[in-house]
Amino acid sequence: MKKGVLDTRAIAEIAIFAAIAFILDFIQEKVWGFAPFFANGGSIGFAMVPIIIIALRRGVICGGICGLITGLLQMLGGVTAISSDWYRVFLQILLDYTITYMMVGLLAGIGHHFLNANKSKGYNIGIVCLATLVGGLGKFFCHFLAGVLFWPKDEIFDMSVSAAMYSFIYNGLYCFPNIIICIIVFVILYSKAPKFFYIEANGGRA
Repeated sequence: MKKGVLDTRAIAEIAIFAAIAFILDFIQEKVWGFAPFFANGGSIGFAMVPIIIIALRRGVICGGICGLITGLLQMLGGVTAISSDWYRVFLQILLDYTITYMMVGLLAGIGHHFLNANKSKGYNIGIVCLATLVGGLGKFFCHFLAGVLFWPKDEIFDMSVSAAMYSFIYNGLYCFPNIIICIIVFVILYSKAPKFFYIEANGGRA
């Protein structure tokens, strides 16, 4: 581990960004709670943005911790588990709640090592977008796997489909728009305030 990865400032940032992510997730869950096609959970919004920001600023470790805290805070609002076996409940909660946002932080944090303020803005925006895509797909995969294992359905939009297809469509309806929304936000944010993605005020790394 690089010295200073979890210094006082980093811990403070993790706490702040995790709290913001939790609030955004809570709001978007309430907004989309009425949607019949999200009856089993799921929402569209900006909750991944704070996690990806700290992941890009500070790397995999801080991003993963921030995502994990966000997932644990999310569980305070209640969890939905449909199995009666404790080990299946544990695995479902792990996939649907605990590690979903952690995957966002871990995977997006890889982009931290490729951001370089000395390179072109186009290059760095590309890295930010790619990190967002990879992190978002990591979250989607967790939900998709949970859907295949624990939410067996055979009909969607009046069509008979496999559990895998159902999970792909259901989770894709909110995960893919979330990725697109976050990419748009980051393109604008990096274009206007690129220094926000770096620890040092001059655009360097600590």
